[in-house]
Amino acid sequence: MIRAFSLLLSLGATVVLTVAPFLVARQMTPAAHAILPFLLLGISAGFVHGLGYIPRLRFMRAVASPYCAWPLMAGSLFLLIVR
Repeated sequence: MIRAFSLLLSLGATVVLTVAPFLVARQMTPAAHAILPFLLLGISAGFVHGLGYIPRLRFMRAVASPYCAWPLMAGSLFLLIVR
């Protein structure tokens, strides 16, 4: 169930960034541009967790966990919306 949520959250963020980038890039300031790598890292980690891949390295396992992926995605989207 948690993996499905990670996958759906990552798919949703990917669709928004791909189909409607103007929602995110209304006014692409340097600060907003600095937020995007964190969003993309969260999306990537969400895909890794959602598809069930388990990295060998302990550090990558921590990054690809929902404890890291969800706050990265949610926080980045929040910062992009609030700015």
